[in-house]
Amino acid sequence: MARDVRFLASLENLIPEDTSAPIPEDSDLANIFTRLVELNPAYDQVRLLRTDGQEILRADRANEGARLVPASELQNKLLRYYVTAAARTPTGQVYFSPLDLNIEHGEIERPLKPVIRVAVKVLTDTPDSDLILVINYSANALLSQIRGLFAAGPSQKSMLVSQDGYWIVAPDPKWEWGAQLGNEAHRLQNYDPDLWRTMLNARSGKMESPEKIYTFRQVFPFHQVPELGGENGGASQTYWYIISEIDQSAWHGKSFVEGRAGQLTVLVLIALSAVVSLAFTLLIAERRED
Repeated sequence: MARDVRFLASLENLIPEDTSAPIPEDSDLANIFTRLVELNPAYDQVRLLRTDGQEILRADRANEGARLVPASELQNKLLRYYVTAAARTPTGQVYFSPLDLNIEHGEIERPLKPVIRVAVKVLTDTPDSDLILVINYSANALLSQIRGLFAAGPSQKSMLVSQDGYWIVAPDPKWEWGAQLGNEAHRLQNYDPDLWRTMLNARSGKMESPEKIYTFRQVFPFHQVPELGGENGGASQTYWYIISEIDQSAWHGKSFVEGRAGQLTVLVLIALSAVVSLAFTLLIAERRED
């Protein structure tokens, strides 16, 4: 995505000098936006905005491929944090937003759509009229793959939790995205305070209660993204927890002991942490040129 957003930014000769009005839908740039969405199934939106937050060109993913958003439906996104952050990002550097839920017209989009936004500033010849290019990457497919890896049966649950304790992947989908959905109670520290305290003091480990055994490990999904710095500095330190919860009865049961599933659970956590980190690195980071 970093390569694609930089490519679009290099097409400044296709951007009209006057950006006070939307870019025509029959323009070459509009055709390129549409084609980029069509060719990349995970690209949910490709947009060009002024630094005052106003969209002037936008292509959305649609059932039939891609759709150019009419001028009457373009939105002002000035109040969205990523617009301000991207505008402050040094020229030539790519901005990566956190993974969170997409918002349209001030409301969380339904069905829920987790996205990462990749943006770059576009300099123009007119003072105080710089632009911002944004690609929205839809993380639904990736999170579905992670849920599939986490499927473990009735006696074992696996979870992906943010560094603030909110579920990204939870045993019950209703617990997910509590921060944005206003569900303050849906946090790991409320679900199991002892486990949360243990996790705050270690990057990986194991904790037992009378009923459960937990193994956990931190994963830094963006730590290998080369562009991180400046406004992205915090993203490189973003971490999540991968957690496995197993019933004590299952852990000590015959199948677990004979099959060495206890040891395998720890190995699975290590493997999953690598999978999550690698997936985001490959999907988001720009490959370095040889």
